[in-house]
Amino acid sequence: VKLSDVMPAVGDAVSAVSHPTGTEFVFALSTGSVKQRGRFALTRDGRKVPSVVYQLPAQATSPGGPIFNTAGELVGVLSAKDAPALVGYAVRVE
Repeated sequence: VKLSDVMPAVGDAVSAVSHPTGTEFVFALSTGSVKQRGRFALTRDGRKVPSVVYQLPAQATSPGGPIFNTAGELVGVLSAKDAPALVGYAVRVE
């Protein structure tokens, strides 16, 4: 999979592959969009890293997974952190 050279812009369409806890099937594909970009503390040490907030369905119990732009390039990896329904946090692939 090719890594994207650019961070997705707010409003860009994306697709995510995940495996939410408790599901009977192997993988779930969801589509959504970029909600917000910035530097967020997603690690225990509080260090802020380039991250993106996505609006995606059923990510709350996902252990993580790849996020692709419309060109099929990898733009991020979903965080395993629990999140509200329809919100996924991802660290930039850089």
